[in-house]
Amino acid sequence: MRAAWLLPFLSAICAAAPATAQPWRPVGYQGFVESIDALVGPGAIDCGFLNLLDGKQGANAKRAAYQCVRSALQGRRPFKFGTLRIPADSYGYEILARTPQGELWRVTFDRMLTDDESGQQWNQVCQSASIDADLVVHGKDCVSKPDGRLNR
Repeated sequence: MRAAWLLPFLSAICAAAPATAQPWRPVGYQGFVESIDALVGPGAIDCGFLNLLDGKQGANAKRAAYQCVRSALQGRRPFKFGTLRIPADSYGYEILARTPQGELWRVTFDRMLTDDESGQQWNQVCQSASIDADLVVHGKDCVSKPDGRLNR
């Protein structure tokens, strides 16, 4: 009998993460992925990392990531999601993550196109967030945290 009520619950949890979540390596700088993993903790929903510069990122992968993030935002479980794009003249890594304590973090790492060694990172905790169809994260009522690498 218990299995009957657990099945829909477990199905909803499993459906939140796309079956084809994109790998997170290499992302940002050495230690970046590990800092995000430490932020969300073990067992977090992984909505994937999409390199939007890669023309091979198909519509199905983008749609799955979009649905995963929207579903994760409606829930309470920790999750992580990230993208890489070129907003102007730099590589822009954008991460949206929820901690086990329920904090929504927006982490942006920006590195110039011609510079492999340095970059800037901005960290924010937001009261709420959304994602649009282009996979751009919109944080609402965000408070800046110390910039730079996460100390987790």
